[in-house]
Amino acid sequence: MFNMSRWVRVAPLLLAVYAFSPWSQAAENTKVEVKCPAPASNPPVNTKDFELGCNGKAVCLLEDSLQIKKISKTAKLDKVALTFCDGGGHREPVIRSLNPGEDLATPLSLPLSGQLTDKLILANKNPGFWKQSTSANIHKNKLDVTVSLTVTEPIEPPPASEPKTKQVTYHQAITVDIAALWKSGLIKPLITGAACPKGACTFGQTLDLTIPALPAWLEATGMERSSIKLALYGTLLPGLVQDVTVAEPAALSFKLARGLSPDKGLDPWVSVLESVASQKEPLKVVLTNEQGQRLSEVFAVTDKTNFELPKKEAGIVPVIIFLVVLALIFGPDFGRRLVRDAPPVTELEDTDTYTMAYSLGKSQMLFWTALVFVSWAYLWWATGDPWNFNDTALILMGISSATAVGALASNPLPSKVQAWVTDLGKVNDQIAAITPGTTVPVALTDQKAALLVEINNKVKTSGWWITDVTRNVGDTETGLHRVQSLLFTLAFGLAFGFLVIQTMAMPVLPATALALLGISGTAYVGFKFADPKSATK
Repeated sequence: MFNMSRWVRVAPLLLAVYAFSPWSQAAENTKVEVKCPAPASNPPVNTKDFELGCNGKAVCLLEDSLQIKKISKTAKLDKVALTFCDGGGHREPVIRSLNPGEDLATPLSLPLSGQLTDKLILANKNPGFWKQSTSANIHKNKLDVTVSLTVTEPIEPPPASEPKTKQVTYHQAITVDIAALWKSGLIKPLITGAACPKGACTFGQTLDLTIPALPAWLEATGMERSSIKLALYGTLLPGLVQDVTVAEPAALSFKLARGLSPDKGLDPWVSVLESVASQKEPLKVVLTNEQGQRLSEVFAVTDKTNFELPKKEAGIVPVIIFLVVLALIFGPDFGRRLVRDAPPVTELEDTDTYTMAYSLGKSQMLFWTALVFVSWAYLWWATGDPWNFNDTALILMGISSATAVGALASNPLPSKVQAWVTDLGKVNDQIAAITPGTTVPVALTDQKAALLVEINNKVKTSGWWITDVTRNVGDTETGLHRVQSLLFTLAFGLAFGFLVIQTMAMPVLPATALALLGISGTAYVGFKFADPKSATK
């Protein structure tokens, strides 16, 4: 049978143990809620009763201890509470209850770290903490803390009946420097908003970040605004430039631009685009330093702000467009003329220009021009960024142009063709020397016609583009240097186009790949220069 009397006798003992236990103090901490600001009805601490401070410092540091010295011989200190505005309309309490045996014979030393630091770390998660009316002070890392002393003191004069003491709460304000929290990394800036001025973010716009604690953080760490970088979905975008026109000290703005890539590897935007296209999670924004180390809390954009960035919807469309562009260029006579060798004599320019052999150098230049142009137009349409070029595209255009110029400058002719060209020049000189009005001898006109036929037969096209670009002029054998240059051009072009479709960006090819393409083009031009003009073919 349940023995009630036994529990009645034990209950006071259990209550006493609980009263002096850490659980009691923790529970007391959770129950106290004081409205901001501190109530003005509490009387200030009388310096004749108590003295408190941080060893005479005007501003306390977190590593300091609050010294409380009891002067009064009659007042009994029961409780010390440190409170500060947490930004949510309440004053966050840190309470230290004294045991009955603590009579403050020696000054009480309360470390400001510990519970106060823990409360500040929690308060940092609340954006309102950095938007208080004391923002001018707190943005310089100076926090106003109210020290409340709950004191039991005798009633003077003593009443005729009980009680003879009363409990009074006094308060005094101190200033605490919290810069050490930033320097230690215990708290990080909190991003409270990320949006573009025109709604959905696209390339070419600015992404505005609201960071209430930014001035305090910069003040404490000494970090320069320009060294702060942006990461989206965990990917560092080191090339984004800050918009320095933003005058709001608690804001950062980054220009969303493409083509700003690291020295090696693919454009870092690639992984960002893949995350956006998957639509599996909201946009995640975080500040980093130049090494990619996280500086702020991660902010997930859950409102209507979004990125109107491209998805992989085009598929084979850019390839089809590229082939159509090439067909439009090669199809008309004018286009076919662009990629043919120049006639060795002026007489063939007006009559048989379109029968000259196809030029490998000119074909490569046209190929890269069409590929880069189609990629640029496609990316402009897909991303909204008209300036999507990068260094790789410019280098590829430069290599193809240099190869074409070098091939045109060399362009050797076989010795027999060169002899025919020389003979044709002599015949033209003889015809020019004939007195005007005099009939040109038939032998000269026949000789000129025969020479033109011989020259044309040697330099005209075989009828197949692939045959012309893999052979030297007037040659019947395939040239290894030409095949090498052609294969590398087609392979790199295929990889370039594939990466454009896959990554929605102009790819960043490594320096070794670009060097390989340049060496191939140089070898092609070099072999043309080295080709002896005394060749019999």
